[in-house]
Amino acid sequence: MVHSGTQFKSPIIVRYLLSIYCPCQSILLTSIITCGEVLKPVSQLSLFWHLLEEGKKVNCKILENEETESLDSEGKQKSFNRLCVRFAEKTSMQGLPWINAAKLWYAKVFWVFLLLCGIAGMTLHLYSLIDQFLQFDVQVSISLGFNHLVLPAVTVCNVNAVKKSELNIMSEALQSLVAQTDPSRFNVPPGKKRKKRYVDEFDNINFDNLSRSYDFTNKGGQKKDNNFQITQTFQALYMQHPRSTRRKAGHQLNNLLIGCSFDGYQCYQSNFTWFQTEDYGNCFTIQSEEFVVTSAGPDSGLELTLYTETEEYLTGITQGYGARIQIHDLYTYPFPSDEGEYVASGFETHVALKQVELIRKGSPYGECQDVTAYQSNYGAKYTRTLCQNFCKQQLVVDSCGCFDNAESDLFFTLNYTFSVVPCLSETERVCLAQLEADLQGRTLECPECVKPCQETQFGKSFSARNWPTDEYANVLMEGVCEKLPKQACDQMTSKGNDYRALGHNFVKIKIYFEDLNYELIEETPEIEVQQFASDVGGAIGLWIGLSIISMFELFQLMLECCAFGVHKCRTPPVPKKKQSDRYKGKSNPSVRKDTRQQELPKQYLN
Repeated sequence: MVHSGTQFKSPIIVRYLLSIYCPCQSILLTSIITCGEVLKPVSQLSLFWHLLEEGKKVNCKILENEETESLDSEGKQKSFNRLCVRFAEKTSMQGLPWINAAKLWYAKVFWVFLLLCGIAGMTLHLYSLIDQFLQFDVQVSISLGFNHLVLPAVTVCNVNAVKKSELNIMSEALQSLVAQTDPSRFNVPPGKKRKKRYVDEFDNINFDNLSRSYDFTNKGGQKKDNNFQITQTFQALYMQHPRSTRRKAGHQLNNLLIGCSFDGYQCYQSNFTWFQTEDYGNCFTIQSEEFVVTSAGPDSGLELTLYTETEEYLTGITQGYGARIQIHDLYTYPFPSDEGEYVASGFETHVALKQVELIRKGSPYGECQDVTAYQSNYGAKYTRTLCQNFCKQQLVVDSCGCFDNAESDLFFTLNYTFSVVPCLSETERVCLAQLEADLQGRTLECPECVKPCQETQFGKSFSARNWPTDEYANVLMEGVCEKLPKQACDQMTSKGNDYRALGHNFVKIKIYFEDLNYELIEETPEIEVQQFASDVGGAIGLWIGLSIISMFELFQLMLECCAFGVHKCRTPPVPKKKQSDRYKGKSNPSVRKDTRQQELPKQYLN
């Protein structure tokens, strides 16, 4: 049997004894080893092994302490002060070890002052970095690329909306307006002097009776320009007709298009799509992803030859010759009246393109609209102009219970229809006019119409020359006569040698890339997340010497403090006893004889 006071040399015996007397780690942590007259709390076997390996005889007693004590890894009594001191001794954070090691009070004050100054400087530095990061500023980077480019979409409109020969299918109000604005009505007989200018004669036209239009915009009582009123009244009367009637009254593609080619290969009428506008009537768009430009210059671009039928112009309404074109990104809805350019008759016009790609950052750096999502919903790529038109129509529907007939073709083209009727009654037109006045006065806005996140724009350079020559004009006229009725052809050829008048019927357009370089303009964050993290880490390391490892040291200190606090709250207080009383053997109630003694093999006993 093993009794108290037995001497052992072998660590095997110690391990065996500990396995008998202290089978649980919780008991090991509260066991006390007496070596001679020195009392030492032990939480590991290193003390036994060290003494026994030196060959010393150790008089050991294994006692179970009924008082549960919290000890650290060094066997010392735990406390908040002890935890902080140990942290200060071992941490890699700057300043704390010097405060802990300083023996003189003024040295401690000096290092505490330096640490507080470092923390204050770090706080100000971090505030500046975080405030700058949360501004979410962007910087614009510009780069140049080179690649084969896809030709953009091209929309072509004749500047005359209604053919004179088809005027009889239009309403009487529109015919009356055309008749009142016909310049031939103001011709002065020979020998008489004109008393008034031509535009002054329009003062006698009652535009309100023709279109019943309303205007609530406040311009300080100023009178509208006569030419503007003519155009506005004509558009209002024109859009009151059914869509099929408007299409029949306008210029047709089979008459407008004489020639079409891309990169030297012919293109056809089937490559064009038709839509209508209130300004120019029938318009036609050609676009294809197969129109890939592999070399720069006019010969590798799109060439269009147009016949404008100037004899069919409403001379009082249309005051010039030519065509209206718009060059825009593929699958975007065109707005030639707002974003197009005029191409004059009697000229060959070259349009050299320069492609520019724009990429914008979305939230939180800015506001932009996803182009792909919008296209899946509406069938066309997002543009700000398209969004504003949709927004306006939604405001009209919500306020007036009808939609603006001027934009009706937009919804037909995009297969988007309202379950309401156009604004035709007087009450509805008054409501529509009031809404338009509010939009112009910025009382109503469309804040959701932001810039697209990705956009392709085209820089354009125009150049032109007189075209065609007198001889070539006759050749073109012969080709046109093969498609026109005999009466129309005879009317054109009756001009004889008036080649200038003949040339007004033809327009030639060449659209091509000036070079295959493209410009990429991209918004990027001024402060990336990686850079922000690096700046924060640099500021903390600069002022107080903290690193990621040091932060984990602080985290461990907080965990230990929390664990110790929980332990103190759960453990009932134990009255303190004198150390001599706690280990007096039989008289001490905290020491009791262990009844679990077992017989050891004799070879382990000395």
